[in-house]
Amino acid sequence: MKENADSQETLVEQTKVLLRRIRQNQEGSRVELSYILNYTSDDDFEWEEVEIDGKTVEGIQDPNTLVKQVPKLPMNQVRGSAR
Repeated sequence: MKENADSQETLVEQTKVLLRRIRQNQEGSRVELSYILNYTSDDDFEWEEVEIDGKTVEGIQDPNTLVKQVPKLPMNQVRGSAR
């Protein structure tokens, strides 16, 4: 019974997040992931060198790197993604 209740709570929380993101997309205070991927997959996108598990790879450590290269991307969306 508890598992079912937990599942329902999770569904409610996921629905709230989905509705919030839809509203933010409509207001222009958030952009779709596909929009961001369009810019990051471009050959001219400038990645940073970051260290992950002791290896240096291309990535993004500074949120400003992403905001500068993806038009209309709000800083609060970039910082919120690290949650």
